[in-house]
Amino acid sequence: MIFNCFSIIMISGMKKHCLNDIREDRKKTKRNHIIELFRLKQKLSKIEVRRLSGYSLSTIISVFNYLINAKIIIPAGIEEKNIPGRKCTYYRLAREKFLYLGITFVQTEMLSVLVSLSGDIISSRHDDIPLKINQESFLKLMSRHLEKMAGENSRLLVNIQNIGFAMPGRIENGLLVAYSFMPFLKNVDFTDLAKRIFPKKRIYLDNNISSFLSYFLSDRQLTGKYPKVIVLSLRTGPAMGFIYQGRIVTEYGEIGHCSAGREARPCVCGRKDCLDTYLSHHALTRDIQNICPGGRTTEQSDEENIPFKEIVNLYNTVPAVKKLLDLRFGQLGNVLLDVINILNPDLVILSGELFGCFSDPAAGMRHLIESEQRDTGIIANFKKAELIYKNLPADTAALGICYRMIKEDFDYRKEIF
Repeated sequence: MIFNCFSIIMISGMKKHCLNDIREDRKKTKRNHIIELFRLKQKLSKIEVRRLSGYSLSTIISVFNYLINAKIIIPAGIEEKNIPGRKCTYYRLAREKFLYLGITFVQTEMLSVLVSLSGDIISSRHDDIPLKINQESFLKLMSRHLEKMAGENSRLLVNIQNIGFAMPGRIENGLLVAYSFMPFLKNVDFTDLAKRIFPKKRIYLDNNISSFLSYFLSDRQLTGKYPKVIVLSLRTGPAMGFIYQGRIVTEYGEIGHCSAGREARPCVCGRKDCLDTYLSHHALTRDIQNICPGGRTTEQSDEENIPFKEIVNLYNTVPAVKKLLDLRFGQLGNVLLDVINILNPDLVILSGELFGCFSDPAAGMRHLIESEQRDTGIIANFKKAELIYKNLPADTAALGICYRMIKEDFDYRKEIF
């Protein structure tokens, strides 16, 4: 009898604890939902938040009081509404309350952005990476880069929530295990490197293409209109990701290691004639050097790849370079056509400085593919897919990983009960 009474008390206590947890989860969900509305709309009144969220007035007042006391939102002015004499107080997210630091790098440069909860860029930094560099020199350069970023934003360090690395290559167990263009970085512990400069901060590691895709996921209009999206980036080398119904499905698509030629060019992956051996920044530099008089361009030292702007200029001024690059873009088009026929996307987004060779990159790539492959038969995946070009800065992956960290910290899910 005593045991039964004790069991009943224990079960009753567990139920009460579970109910409290559920209530707290529901409160957090509503707070995050309203924070998400502020991120989307920038400036809102209580009346507008109630209309957009559907929550009761008491819930709106409770959440607003919490966000104001926590200094997550601040007043943004008073405006008169349609009713004469009726004024509303507007609020916005505090610009420096919650901050996220994103870092990315490729073979030629490293970049960082400090981003607010609302998505504003508070600060940014760029440093060039010499082409001939070893692990020790790279880590020293990265340490200086992070130290300078910390120094330039010293008064804001306490507000940085998380730090994210959007890294090229494959990541396993928190380590960069493979990056074709910088093999000396294998098994480097970037978490340990960041902890030395930013102790007690959570360090987040992700692939740069995944982070790049996270940038596009922040565009609700785009993901709402196009269920299946391929993102193709062409910078240091070709890279691809796939979004399906607002979720990242393929975040590390090795399109650069699809077969693209018959010259028996060796690839670091062990195979031959991968797209990377024809269309990487380094491969293009080598091929253009063989075309240009003297083997080098005017803006290039012995240890550098040809700058992207110079490649675009050569494309438009040197017929032999245009012929070479049209051939390379054609090889890319053939590989992309295979990917399109497999994934059947609604939209293909092109990005990267090399596409600047075309006055209209989307139209230019479509023309090259259609002239090379007369895709007019019963398979109409390419014909149906929309191609667009996004001229995005190189630090987009750093911005994307910040968006991803914000989403994880302030995830909003509609209540199911």
